Amino acid sequence: TAEAAAAFGTRSGIPVITGTFDAAASILGAGLREPGEAIDVGGASGGFAVMTDDPAGVPDLRAIASPLPGRGLLGGAMAATGSALEWLRRDVLGGALTLAALIAEAAETPPGADGLVFLPYLAGERAPIHDPNARGALVGLTLAHRRGHVTRAVLEAAAYAIRHVAAPIAAAGVPVTELRVTGGPAHSDAWNQVKADATGFPVAVPAVLETGLLGAAILGAAGAGVHPDLASAIAAMVRIKRWLAPRQEFRAVYDEGFATYTALYPRLRPLFDRR
Repeated sequence: TAEAAAAFGTRSGIPVITGTFDAAASILGAGLREPGEAIDVGGASGGFAVMTDDPAGVPDLRAIASPLPGRGLLGGAMAATGSALEWLRRDVLGGALTLAALIAEAAETPPGADGLVFLPYLAGERAPIHDPNARGALVGLTLAHRRGHVTRAVLEAAAYAIRHVAAPIAAAGVPVTELRVTGGPAHSDAWNQVKADATGFPVAVPAVLETGLLGAAILGAAGAGVHPDLASAIAAMVRIKRWLAPRQEFRAVYDEGFATYTALYPRLRPLFDRR
């Protein structure tokens, strides 16, 4: 409007398109359009959501409307799965190594970290346990474990956390056909492969990993009429750079690790509550 243009010192007639919050924008920027397509939102906290045409509620998880007509989303946000690695690098190891160097060491460590399991509840936890009193734990340490084992356990915990949120969704009959990884953690193909192996989901790596930014651009393009609708904008603006398949030879190792991961919180919760 002319009034708004005067207030902002610009010309009138400029389209103004409503935006959205970061996670919803990331869903658009990751290219989710069809039921079964899921997202790992990455970032400091982490989160998982899958697109569905029947967003019926699943206990302890969120069911929200999708920006796309006829679609819904099921999932939940974690609290610190991404920041746990930076915490390890900076606060525990003194910042002497880069994240890339730590991940490279972890990649040389056997899947399952030789029995070491990490609970990434460094800031409490949101989905699926919703407990602000939850705390992190490193379980199974021996003199044989090295720095690479600890780092790998942290990487695997982020994947187990995704699987933990996805499990009740799958139990409700909602399929997950692929997992699109986004944000800073997705720059590491070693970590992406861990997520594929530990969840059992094929992982898709978008060409643009800052999917919140791209999602905002998709909203703008559709709103300004550059593309006729959101689905068309997504199809034109999102590209998958590469795919990573789960390696079946590690399935048993990760099934065992996940069983330990999910068993730890119920056993440790009485100790957390005593703090």
